[in-house]
Amino acid sequence: MKELLKCIKNWRNRQDERLRCKLDGLSPKMRLVVVFTLLTVFAICAFYMVGTALYRIGKNDGQQIEIEHIKQLDLHHKQDSINSYK
Repeated sequence: MKELLKCIKNWRNRQDERLRCKLDGLSPKMRLVVVFTLLTVFAICAFYMVGTALYRIGKNDGQQIEIEHIKQLDLHHKQDSINSYK
């Protein structure tokens, strides 16, 4: 298990270094463009999900939730061999 965690940690560090090398090559203005683009995409997705959820509230074609009561189980009683002679 420790070897797996160590392998995952090394892979994560390598990916982090690769990303940092690519981002270090960008100018500060281009970094801002990348950050604002990602922020815009995230915000659009978040607003879409919230809007869709709010739109679907109460949209069940007028159906009501039907509550069913729990039925009593038919339990078979096993007679005790000691108490059956009483």
